Amino acid sequence: IPYRLPPPPCRGNCGSTIGDPHYTTLDGLYYDFQGAGEYTLIRSTDGQFVVQTRMQPWRASSSATVNTGVATQVGSQRINVLLPNVLAIDGAVVEGTSLDLTLDGGRLTRSGNAISIFWDTGDFISVSIPGDHINVRAQPDPLRAGQVSGLLGNFNGDPMDDISTADGVVLNQPIKIDELYGVYSESWRITQAESLFDYGPGEFTDTFTDPNFPTNPRTPEQLFTENPQAAVQAHATCQAQGITDPILLEACKLDVLVTGDPGFATGFVDETVAVIPEIAAVVEGSLPLDTMDPILVSALRRATGIQSSPIFPSDLANIRSLSTTNSGAVELTGVSSLRGLETADLSSLESLVITRSSLTDFSGLPNELPSLRGLSIYNNSLASLSGLPVELPSLISLQINGNRNLTNLLGLPVELPNLQYLSVSGLSESVLNLSGLPAELPRLESLYVSGFVNSLIGLPSQLNSLQTLLVVNSNLTSLSGLPIGLPNLDYFEIRSNGFLTDLSGFPGEAPNLRSLSISSNPSLLTLSGLPTRLPRLTGFSISGNGGLGNLSGMPTELPFLRDLFVSGNLNDLSGLGNSLPNLVKLTLTGNINSLSGLPELPNLTTLNIETASLLTNLLGLPSELPSLTSASINRNRNLTSLSGLPSALPNLISLSLFQNSNLNSLEGLSQVPQLNTLNVFPNLPLCPVKDQLPEKFLEGISCP
Repeated sequence: IPYRLPPPPCRGNCGSTIGDPHYTTLDGLYYDFQGAGEYTLIRSTDGQFVVQTRMQPWRASSSATVNTGVATQVGSQRINVLLPNVLAIDGAVVEGTSLDLTLDGGRLTRSGNAISIFWDTGDFISVSIPGDHINVRAQPDPLRAGQVSGLLGNFNGDPMDDISTADGVVLNQPIKIDELYGVYSESWRITQAESLFDYGPGEFTDTFTDPNFPTNPRTPEQLFTENPQAAVQAHATCQAQGITDPILLEACKLDVLVTGDPGFATGFVDETVAVIPEIAAVVEGSLPLDTMDPILVSALRRATGIQSSPIFPSDLANIRSLSTTNSGAVELTGVSSLRGLETADLSSLESLVITRSSLTDFSGLPNELPSLRGLSIYNNSLASLSGLPVELPSLISLQINGNRNLTNLLGLPVELPNLQYLSVSGLSESVLNLSGLPAELPRLESLYVSGFVNSLIGLPSQLNSLQTLLVVNSNLTSLSGLPIGLPNLDYFEIRSNGFLTDLSGFPGEAPNLRSLSISSNPSLLTLSGLPTRLPRLTGFSISGNGGLGNLSGMPTELPFLRDLFVSGNLNDLSGLGNSLPNLVKLTLTGNINSLSGLPELPNLTTLNIETASLLTNLLGLPSELPSLTSASINRNRNLTSLSGLPSALPNLISLSLFQNSNLNSLEGLSQVPQLNTLNVFPNLPLCPVKDQLPEKFLEGISCP
């Protein structure tokens, strides 16, 4: 049977589960579901097309889960895709990131982190791994209409009956939370007999089941209200990915907020949403129809439904007042002119969003917006910010993102005394700098810079209240323009800046910085520019910086660093300094050639060396790791020896040596008197170390 090319984006017979997780059913219904366990995503009545998902809590969250595994069957062959990036067929791991495999009844292709599976029956799924979660798209053959069931609905053309139990009982909308996580969740949980998943030693489907999860369900509105600063950052992160669909933008914002991981935004880029369920639909806004264009008035009076995004005429000449009870918010979408608003009474307006318009400036806005607290300007044709009021005394949040002709910020008020959250990004048609910002932003707490921003020059010389700083996907070549000191900075992320070669311009004083992430900057050659001392840093992540050969330039004094994550094409770990006295957790991954350069680690309790594809041994580890309790040395395909492990690991409780395909001996493993858990799958010879292992690990093994 000739195979087709991978299907295009969904065209009416496609469903998906993305992020933490958001579901779009085969009939286009959108809903969120945070169950914990293994579920039927889709199952055909003839049993030939079955897809199952494994959902686990995101880190320590009590309210969010993510997909961590997908299982299916093609003919007689069982296929698993599991985090972190494992493909297995019939329980055997399939290596390689570029694959084209013929299956018993289908075909499997892989390109990087994307896996496509085709059935001879015309069914198809795609599985992608954008980070620490899995996204799935399922596309059954059109002939299966009305002949499938599962979390993706029944494919009968009616989205309103998609949320139903395995017995066919439809949950009426609005859906109660206890029904969604009660009868609905339990009906789609798989049994051990139904499971297509692979399991580790001692694991079963019940291992992943938590019928009481989520223990603390929260609505998006509650989360956004409780975490306004993080919500603004999450919104800006999603916008920077070009996500404009209001439903997906809200879902993306929620995921990034709940998980704290900006990587979730990439999973929404190519998704679409058709219908929204009424799980929690509350409409509070109002517009006086007698003040609007007659054609629009007529259309609205005949309407039987409400669109989620506000509807406005393209020319606002006839509008004299806009009233709303939904937090005083107005969104202007697709307008060509603000003419007529000059005389409108907007004195109580608290939030204004202007998006996807053909405006070139803000002529027409009232001269005063005294109550305005939030202003979002994105995806417009703006060439200038002129026309904004000369004062915005109450403004707390300002987002200026994706305005393709904007090259600077001239036109902003000269003072924004209460601004706390600022997000700025540009598009490829412009090269944006920050000139035009007020000389002082005394209360600014969060700053997000992204897109085609080529310079930070224009920032105030002091940002003493700044706590969160993100520089992401920018055109910056350096960090010049930042203040020389940021006394209250707590979190700093530098990610995916294609032209950044060093860190010159990094604040010389950041005494309260606790978390620093430098990742996916392909041109970064050195860490020089970092201060020699970061006295309160507790978490440091350095990953995916393509030009970085070692860690030269690292601060030499990191007295409170507790968690260090290092990944990339590193020759060695030189540059770490002579002492990390309080490091508790160390994770090493990627193309690291050698562990040389590690200092003494007297308080290290957790060591993870995973997918370090160039390591052949463990030489370079400290000679003593007296506090180590857990070590995971997994999926290091060139690791042939454990030489380099300390001669004694007196407190080691758990050791995992999983899928190191060239490791054929445990020689080097020495005194481990407290060892309670040992994972050496696939089984390796234990006899060479029988004198060092507790007897329970040798039960049933005959050694000469």
